Amino acid sequence: MTTRDELITILEEQRKRRRPIDPPVSPVPPKKKNKTLIVIGLICLMLGTTIFFRRVSTEENQSIIRPVSSLTLSVSEASTTTRVSGMIPAELIPMWVCTDVPNGRMQVHFEPGAGSEIRGYLREAELVEVSARREVFGGLWLQLASPINGWANARLLCQEGR
Repeated sequence: MTTRDELITILEEQRKRRRPIDPPVSPVPPKKKNKTLIVIGLICLMLGTTIFFRRVSTEENQSIIRPVSSLTLSVSEASTTTRVSGMIPAELIPMWVCTDVPNGRMQVHFEPGAGSEIRGYLREAELVEVSARREVFGGLWLQLASPINGWANARLLCQEGR
């Protein structure tokens, strides 16, 4: 019969045989991904895209928006056509909000077109100053210089206050 100390040494030997000793681990620095180059690349890509689209939209705006030497406005289908003369932006054209609705409000958009976000509202018979015009999908939109800088549908503006 073996003693307790002998059993412990036998057990330790068996454990050593089952599990080989791991080689000493040398400290290896973790691999770093070069995130700086990726971030710089993305910034350059976004900046280049922004510059490209601003240049394209500026060229389109210059071809569409032109000084108004004679602005023809169709206020509504039933009304007559009003002829306005003057150079923009040297001379702003005064007009009034004409919604034909008592206490009506007209939407002023950030860009011409009904799909553009709404910047604010103007009340019926409020005086505005027109600085430019643009046709969008067959509809005429006027750029307002005051009291809100934005775009409004020409059907809702008239030359004489009502």
